[in-house]
Amino acid sequence: MNTISRIALALILLFVGMAPGRAQNGILDSLSLDDFVMYFNMAAPVDMGSVGILEKIEYDKANKLFIYFLDYDDSMITISQVKENLKVNGSSLLGTMINENSAPMFRKLVDEGVTLQMRYQGRNSGETAVQSITPHEMRLAMLDTRDPKVKAQQNYDAQIGILKRSLPINAANGITMTDIYDETGYMVFEFQLNEENFKIVQTNMKSPEMRKNILTGFSQDPATRILLGIMDTLDKGLIYRYKDGKNGRAVDMTFPSYELKMYK
Repeated sequence: MNTISRIALALILLFVGMAPGRAQNGILDSLSLDDFVMYFNMAAPVDMGSVGILEKIEYDKANKLFIYFLDYDDSMITISQVKENLKVNGSSLLGTMINENSAPMFRKLVDEGVTLQMRYQGRNSGETAVQSITPHEMRLAMLDTRDPKVKAQQNYDAQIGILKRSLPINAANGITMTDIYDETGYMVFEFQLNEENFKIVQTNMKSPEMRKNILTGFSQDPATRILLGIMDTLDKGLIYRYKDGKNGRAVDMTFPSYELKMYK
């Protein structure tokens, strides 16, 4: 793999919130903000799964803005819901993106007084939302020396809060996510199903194929993998709780923390 390919790979991992590895730090430390933009855009667009597609990055020197342009999949969570979550989402976003490996870019943003900006455009609605994170906010996040578990708990609570404010979410035809909460050792996603879908889920609950499809979805969705990384730090598992909307019957599909570790 040539140098340009290694840089592009490191930046893809960095911009979707995953650590590119210590071996890349020397490369990233040597880059200017213009370099970050150039190399990343050589590899763009980047599919971020349920979040959408990170189409490009621009560095607006005149206004000191470092801008991510997101083609946002608003089929489940609307742009209006995104706007309601921007403040808490910014805090959570910093918690997941700023780590030992992504620090070189954030240090440059802070040192040069540049604001990080996320621009969301709804793929279906065409509506837009803008989220800005100031150099001061980034500096505070980088100086945060709390125990990793304490920071992970803060991000975990923030993620639950973000999703709660976005409910209900239409997960599929006849399947609606109606609640999300913590239950000792587990994050619980609660879904309400119509009677027909509930019967189908109940029949297939123990099917290895159904579990495999869900776990494969975890591994292929960068946004979910970030959440799984937070959950792994806290040793949390995941429960899909399906409820029959007609009579309230419920069944659980449980993924223990040790099983999720392989997909984060």
